[in-house]
Amino acid sequence: MPPRRMIAAIDEAILPYPPAEVRRIIGDLAHYQDWWGPPYRFETLRIATAASARPSACPNGSFLLWRAAVSEANPERVVLRLDQGAWTGEARWGVSACQEGTRLIFRIDVDPRPFWLKMLARTMDFKNRHSHQMAKVFTRLRERMDAQHARQDQGASPAAGAGRRWIGGQGPRRQQAGALSAGALG
Repeated sequence: MPPRRMIAAIDEAILPYPPAEVRRIIGDLAHYQDWWGPPYRFETLRIATAASARPSACPNGSFLLWRAAVSEANPERVVLRLDQGAWTGEARWGVSACQEGTRLIFRIDVDPRPFWLKMLARTMDFKNRHSHQMAKVFTRLRERMDAQHARQDQGASPAAGAGRRWIGGQGPRRQQAGALSAGALG
């Protein structure tokens, strides 16, 4: 059994897109900057490694920096290993089909590395802060996917959009991304 981490949280959202599309975006660390949003910035590191395992550095303000690399990827899951910087542990994306499109779950199991961050983690509710930030991330991901589909729909002929009809004439039930954001795991 893996060691219990100091910070463990789970957040989820429902996105009205097929799992394969969602999986393609969350598995591409090099483009997280396109949708993750502030206060995070992502930089893809140029390290001699397989393209799918190329790590990204993520500075969060001037004090926090960590490195993440894809350690496992399949159609249902993307696992990111955090092994250097402010946090160590892993983050996992879970992707599954649901009636509305895709259920996307993000779980973190991390420990702070610097002593000052360990002390701060004893008094600050990082789990709640993480869930609050993830609600914004899910909203930005949804907005990015909406924009991509709008561009595709503009380029398509009216006849091409006819095959996109839903029972009852309405599209899938669209929930606000992040609305299912759950509390932290203990």
